[in-house]
Amino acid sequence: MNPTNFPGEGSSEIKLIKKRVNSDLSKQSLEARNKAHVMEGVIKLHQIVEQVSLQAYYNVEIDEQRSS
Repeated sequence: MNPTNFPGEGSSEIKLIKKRVNSDLSKQSLEARNKAHVMEGVIKLHQIVEQVSLQAYYNVEIDEQRSS
């Protein structure tokens, strides 16, 4: 017996457990990546809103200066 292997490691039950664990880890990894993309999108959206708000503010300032 190899000391790094557990008894019965090649059994179908162990293989099934390993497959499920790997599947769960892949699913968690995919979910984490999707959440990161969503957060990235939210941050970009906030930046765009901030830029538009600043532009609108400056446009109002310029209009007020022209009318005075």
